[in-house]
Amino acid sequence: RVILLGVGVCMAGITIAGLAGMSKEREMSAEQKKEVIKEFNLKKGVLVATFSGVMSACFSYGLRAGDPIKVLALQHGTTTLWQGLPVLVPVLLGGFTTNFIWCVLLNVRNRSGHEYFSSAKSKAPMLPNYLFSALAGITWYFQFFFYTMGETQMGVYKFSSWTLHMASIIIFSSLWGIGLHEWRGASAHTKRLLGLSIFVLVLSTVVVGFGNYLGTRQLSTAPSRSRLRNNKPRPRGSGALSARCMPRLAHTRRAVRSAFRHKPCTCRAAAESNHASRHAPVCDAVRGR
Repeated sequence: RVILLGVGVCMAGITIAGLAGMSKEREMSAEQKKEVIKEFNLKKGVLVATFSGVMSACFSYGLRAGDPIKVLALQHGTTTLWQGLPVLVPVLLGGFTTNFIWCVLLNVRNRSGHEYFSSAKSKAPMLPNYLFSALAGITWYFQFFFYTMGETQMGVYKFSSWTLHMASIIIFSSLWGIGLHEWRGASAHTKRLLGLSIFVLVLSTVVVGFGNYLGTRQLSTAPSRSRLRNNKPRPRGSGALSARCMPRLAHTRRAVRSAFRHKPCTCRAAAESNHASRHAPVCDAVRGR
């Protein structure tokens, strides 16, 4: 329940961030609005946003489906912290395939494949382009590199780590926008909405983490409670004997049988002897009383 509450808080933070963006757009000048309107398409925007959200959830399902790969990695000596890295290979292979096919189609349609090797026509800086492309790819991969590491520390409720991942993306992208002065010129109301959204998103990560902690602690203490219930002392006369008492009782039975082999004993006769009186209950047990 606490984890679901954290998910709800995260959704509230995303909503507030959207309100901040809408408030900023309303405050834009006419020239800025014209530049934005050129690229604006509501239908395409909604379709792309919906498709991206569904595919993002599918990425999380793909990581969950890779649990057998994690088991194999652990069986072959991989430490717990790195068990999720092999799962990224088949999961990211799907994204690489679609991107590769789309890029090839664009190169064929635009006849721009030669620009990978020569910038004579476009006069694009080849070396900086390759370096920044590699840096962007490595940075993008690192988010999942560290995500799989952190997921191993989330316990049985590790599915909640995807919520933390999504919230962190919005938090750091908002902070990056502030650092690049994207919100310069916005009103105080808009900036307050932006600050509130960041605060609510950070709060959601705390709530989700706390819920995960509570759930993991309850599961870790549940077996100990059951052991305590099973180890309660049994009432006397229940007939249940511990394994520690069985050899001692067998030895006592043999001693009683040998002592009274030629002289049958009764409860009264057993009471006359100190030795027999100590073994009177055992004698009764041997004789079926």
